[in-house]
Amino acid sequence: MSNKIGQMGEYVSLKYIRQKDAGAHKAGGGNYPDGDIRLSSGDLVEVKTDLEMASSGNHYIELSHKGKPSGLSTTKSKWWFVVTATKIVVCKTEKLREAVKTLRKTSKTNDDEKLMGYCLMPKSVLNDIKENVVSHGCHISLTRFA
Repeated sequence: MSNKIGQMGEYVSLKYIRQKDAGAHKAGGGNYPDGDIRLSSGDLVEVKTDLEMASSGNHYIELSHKGKPSGLSTTKSKWWFVVTATKIVVCKTEKLREAVKTLRKTSKTNDDEKLMGYCLMPKSVLNDIKENVVSHGCHISLTRFA
C-alpha cells in the first residue's frame, strides 16, 4: 500500500482526535517509533489505513516481518485506529491482541498467515471489539493515489 495512503489515514485520524484533544500531534520523525499519533495524555495511537477491508471483509493485521515481531506484536500504542475509505474504527490495542489470539486458536489459520506473520480479522470481529466508529468526512480512494 502506498505511503501516501497511510499518511492520509494518519491525517484524518489526527483531525478527528483534535476535536477532543487539541494537544494531540503526529508522532513522526522517529520521535515515537511505537505509534503514529501522541495524545496529550502521552498515550499513543497506531493508525492503519485499510481500504480493502470493505471489499475483502477482513482487516489485515501485521504480526511479524521477515521473522521478527512487528505491527500489533510490538506496538506500545494504547489505541488502534483502522481507517477505511469513509470511516475510522477505534479499538483498544489490548482488545485487538486478545481477539487475534482467540482467532488464531479457534479458526483454521491459513499457512501463509503463519509463515508471513499476519492475521486476517473478519470485519464482524473488529465490529465486536470496537470502541467507536466515526465518519472522517472525506473519501479516501486507492485510485486517487495510484
